[in-house]
This record gives sequence, C-alpha cells and structure tokens, in this order.
Amino acid sequence: MSQIEQIWIGFKNLIFKDEKIEIEAERRLKICFECPIRSGGICSKQKEYNGVKGCGCSLKMKSRSGSPCPLKNW
Repeated sequence: MSQIEQIWIGFKNLIFKDEKIEIEAERRLKICFECPIRSGGICSKQKEYNGVKGCGCSLKMKSRSGSPCPLKNW
C-alpha cells in the first residue's frame, strides 16, 4: 500500500470514527508520544533513531491507518 493510500485511510478513519480503530489509535499514540523520532504530531523525516528515519506522516492519521511504525513499535 502506498503512503498516499495509508494517509487516505487514516484520514477516513479520523473522520468516520470506529470504536476498535480508536482504541488501537490511542494505544499507538501513547507509544508515539515517547518516540525519539516524533516531532510534534509528525513522524519526522529529519530525525533518526538506530539508523531509522521517520516517514513524515501525521501521527493522528498514521495511528488510524493500519500502516506500520518505522521503528516497528506497532
């Protein structure tokens, strides 16, 4: 799945709430809050941890998209 498709799915799930997706998004965002490559609400492409850079996605949408964490935290 392309990054654009992942963003679209995350955006759709942000607008049209589903309880299961929201519970999983909340769990993921708690992990993201502690992440060394997070910059505000973005998985930063400018930051790197253990040789892995962020993807540049909005965390609100990424956490709801089903796409994997670049650091494989979820």
